[in-house]
Amino acid sequence: MSRSSQRAMGTKLKAYLDTGRWEFATGKNAIPMLLIPKKGTEGESTLRTVLDKREQNANTYKVASPLPDIQEILWKVSQYKYRTLIDGKDAYEQIRVEPEDVDKTLFSTPSGTMISRVMQIGDTNATATYQSLMNHLFKHAIGVYMHVFLDDIVIFTNGLEEHVQRVREVFEVPRREKFFLSPKKMQFLAEKLEILGHIVDSKGIQMDPHKVDSVLNWKVPNTKEQLMSFLGAVGYLALNCAGIRIPMGLLTSRGSVHKHWNWDATAQRAFEEIKEIVNKWRDHHRVAIDYSKGALPINLVTDASLTGASGILSQGEDPRTAKIAMFWSGKFTATQQNYPVHELKLYAIRESLEKFQYHSGEENKVADALSRMYADEPEGMVRAESEYLKEDEDSEDQMELSNIDFDKRAPLTCPLLVGNAVIVEKVPEKETER
Repeated sequence: MSRSSQRAMGTKLKAYLDTGRWEFATGKNAIPMLLIPKKGTEGESTLRTVLDKREQNANTYKVASPLPDIQEILWKVSQYKYRTLIDGKDAYEQIRVEPEDVDKTLFSTPSGTMISRVMQIGDTNATATYQSLMNHLFKHAIGVYMHVFLDDIVIFTNGLEEHVQRVREVFEVPRREKFFLSPKKMQFLAEKLEILGHIVDSKGIQMDPHKVDSVLNWKVPNTKEQLMSFLGAVGYLALNCAGIRIPMGLLTSRGSVHKHWNWDATAQRAFEEIKEIVNKWRDHHRVAIDYSKGALPINLVTDASLTGASGILSQGEDPRTAKIAMFWSGKFTATQQNYPVHELKLYAIRESLEKFQYHSGEENKVADALSRMYADEPEGMVRAESEYLKEDEDSEDQMELSNIDFDKRAPLTCPLLVGNAVIVEKVPEKETER
């Protein structure tokens, strides 16, 4: 261990022992501790202590609590004028372990074996537990004027006075619950908000330059583990880079556990192509789609080559100059690469529509219901043409839908009519009674 790491470990050890979070203890099955050096926000040397709890985690019931959608948070935040980010300090370690389970936390350090009275980094349920707690504490405000992703709390508004008020309301929650925040990581009214590996400013959503530089400076992988680490770092930026999934797909196959390690010229070209694509899009800003009345048209542009397909979702009058909201791309399988060109192009359209799928809203209930009418039917069902085409308007014993009075029916229970059902025959009342 380096001297700087020794000093950082000594400082952390004293702080945790003095506050009662850790205690010296003896027992069985001590978990090894990993000491990972890192730089602080001001360039100082700090230390992250992580426990190798793989065996214990394999024997632990998992808590089901999904994390929020990062893209949804970024899009939401980018639509507002004022933004503030606050960060929890040693977030996981502010949650206590149940007293009867403290003995199971035994771990080894350079100074001896200890137990932890707080949740540890490495616990399989630590992430789910912390996110569930944040969801509970801020349930009244999440999605309204703030979002929480683990220890990152972001507040967004369009008015300055409202923003100050909302920040005060958010601060009141950790004050009441005795949660501590990190003063060094707070960003108040940030013009360029650093959040979840991205930069959000008035232009939209941009990749974090530090993450871009990390990918560009990545050395050529020598093992499958190094390759998968590289692909993991690139995957975090993939939504910002058009066409990047195609070379990523080639390298992913090289990292398969069922294949021998083989780094040839093809893999090297794909590796370099990924870096070129990331560098090309490093200054690009994605925007959130505007669905308001009078907003610019939304465009979907797709393309396919012999090896993969891609799609771009944008908004603007001209697709060539429109502001881009999202990319997707994917590599074709060996079977798909044998498809004729027109099928590859159609596949790109189909996949793009799947990726950028419409989600039902609330503004236009009738149109929304129409779009869902056949949603539950099995794939491949074919309906008669008469269900979609209205019959001759000159037909005598028929009347138009516009003449039907639905006012006496509740709008949510009124059946939807399409095709022939729209045209109601005039039937004498006596025949109806029979």
